Amino acid sequence: MKFRIIIMSCISLICFFGMLATVFGKVEARAEQPDKGKVRLIKLEQTIAELYEQGNASHKQEVYRLIQSLKHQLDEPKLLQYGTVNAWTMMKGDVLTVEKALINRESGIVWREPINRLRLAVDSLLQAEQGPWLQYEALLLDDIQSIRRVSHSKRDNKVELTNIYVEKLFERIGRMEMAAYMVGDEQVMSQLLKRADMLHHFIISHEDGWNQSQHKNLVTMLDSMELTVHALFAQATGTITVPVVTVPTGVNSTSFALLIGAIISGFLAFAGYRKYKQEPYGVKNWRI
Repeated sequence: MKFRIIIMSCISLICFFGMLATVFGKVEARAEQPDKGKVRLIKLEQTIAELYEQGNASHKQEVYRLIQSLKHQLDEPKLLQYGTVNAWTMMKGDVLTVEKALINRESGIVWREPINRLRLAVDSLLQAEQGPWLQYEALLLDDIQSIRRVSHSKRDNKVELTNIYVEKLFERIGRMEMAAYMVGDEQVMSQLLKRADMLHHFIISHEDGWNQSQHKNLVTMLDSMELTVHALFAQATGTITVPVVTVPTGVNSTSFALLIGAIISGFLAFAGYRKYKQEPYGVKNWRI
């Protein structure tokens, strides 16, 4: 009996110390895991998020200060391991655009749009399939459907309404362009831009309206753009299922199993010890 209690106690201690080893080993691994590239990327996202807030609040001095910080951060070579070279080049261009607009004291309309593009681009890297720029799929498809519906209507102002929806479509494409390039959808995004140029050329060439045959050409262009939008976001969804910076999960199955083993072994050892104290060496209590 005594030998069995000792064995169970040893098993309990082994499980307990094994659990501690896995927990502290995991913590130590986490401490060594973050590299400079991820740290730089997180800092970049924080700076752009603050820039977005200060820009919406029209705090020009703070916007200028943050733009100077971004210029230095974007020179970090380790950031190039994420995204694409074209996207980072576009991001630097938007930063310079904001800086120039502030120096020339231009209105907020000029420098807020580049800030919106910066926010979408960095979010596309960090937030995976929850990235805000992915919401633009539904927005673009709604715009295309609106153009198709209005252009086919019999309204007297259908040309003006079509132009309004086309401008809105182009604005949204331009806003999410850098985010699409950032996650590697360069070929499909370039195709979407080419088809957008074709649509723009059609609108300019038919300022006075279009006949039935010309409208069929317009619908064909819209159908092609719709397919390209689907392809663009289908590729994005398939390639960005895991964010660049992941949050470690809290439960470790090995640690949990060792904890349960330690509890069971400890309980059995305690129960055996109580029984041993009541009946040492197997001697019966003859008073019962």
